[in-house]
Amino acid sequence: MCDTIIWLKLDKCLLDSSEDLYLACVYIPPSSSTFYQAYDCDIFSELENQIVKYLTFGKVMLIGDTNARTANANDFIMYDILHDDVLRDLSEVLFYGLDTRLQSRTNPDMVINDLGNKLLSLCKSSGLRILNGRHNLGIDKDYTFVGPRGMSVVDYVITTPDVFSKIDQFIVANFTM
Repeated sequence: MCDTIIWLKLDKCLLDSSEDLYLACVYIPPSSSTFYQAYDCDIFSELENQIVKYLTFGKVMLIGDTNARTANANDFIMYDILHDDVLRDLSEVLFYGLDTRLQSRTNPDMVINDLGNKLLSLCKSSGLRILNGRHNLGIDKDYTFVGPRGMSVVDYVITTPDVFSKIDQFIVANFTM
């Protein structure tokens, strides 16, 4: 439905993994642009539906330009705690995985925009987490966009926390002319 999302399937044999990886290459135009307004759907809602579909087949990773500015806001539910009795009763109906607290992200961009709020909500609802600013063995704490009106972080790698450890390095290089 949206030509701003391209899915690739990376076979588990290529990754030496037990599951295939579904990679979404995304470009979401700025919400103020005519390109964004031309879509007759909520792009983030469509992306969330696709994520849920592909999570049933394997791991999911999003990469690309979302034009979402998230500052250092949580991409997980901070105090996701259920009483043991409620959790036990709920487990008879459906699986509910409690959110675990992740290390905080380091983001030089201190702005949150509307698309940023949508991206953070998508992360909370899907279980995917932003890798930018969290990777221990990388240089990933820099701006991803530099333009005439300033600098921002709008390009992300987003996946489930268990995939974080499989990424050797994640580097956002300094801006060069």
